[in-house]
Parts: sequence; structure tokens; C-alpha cells
Amino acid sequence: MKTAHALVVSAIMFSACTSANAALIGPDNLVLSVSEGCPGRVTVRWEGAAPDHWAAIAFSLSRGRYVIPSIQCAGTELGLGTDHFGATRPFRTGSEGQGEFHPRITAKACGGYLQMIVVDGFPCTISEVVQIP
Repeated sequence: MKTAHALVVSAIMFSACTSANAALIGPDNLVLSVSEGCPGRVTVRWEGAAPDHWAAIAFSLSRGRYVIPSIQCAGTELGLGTDHFGATRPFRTGSEGQGEFHPRITAKACGGYLQMIVVDGFPCTISEVVQIP
């Protein structure tokens, strides 16, 4: 069963990130959103990230209190559980701190949760947890 859930993490990990054209919200207002369309291709958007910083999107099938154990964001507490936890490859937030990508989400991952992590200091900035509709 774990391999079916790994497909969503794999899909998110290898999706290309593109910059969006919208107004900058500001680094203190990181907003992550995901469009309807699950299963299938969805749009994951972010706004208000610190411009041109490294970031990742984390995925889990459950909410919880996962604490990042190592690297730049060590000690940052996420609102995600450990049930099939995974994250994208690091990507840049874009010159205006916003962007989007279009992963294909498997049926078994529908209803799962996403959260964005931006490496812009310590602790790292995180978005609210969003559910994949």
C-alpha cells in the first residue's frame, strides 16, 4: 500500500515550478493553495514567500506535529503527521515570492495534506496546512 501513496510524493517531487504573475503579499503572509481536480492534475500555488529563497512542499496523509530533524530547518514544527510523509526537491520561490506547479495526484492521495516550508531564517517560515480536495 505504501507504493500507491508514494506516487503522489513522486509526482510532486518531479513537477516543474514556474513563476506566476500576481501581486506580492509579503514574506510574513505565506499562502499555499491547491485547486480541485483530484485525482488528476491540480494546481499548487504559493504567494507571499521570501523572494528567491529555497523552499519545499511537504505531503502527508494526516495532520500532526512533525518536527524537521535536520538540515537548515531543524526544529521547525509542521502541522503534518508522519503517515506517508514526504517532500519535494528544493526549489526557488521566484523573484516575487510566488509561483505554481501542476502535479498529477493519485486517488489514494486525495484528501491528503500539503504544507510549504521556506528556508529564510530560523525557524523556517511555513504555510498553513492545506488539504488536497
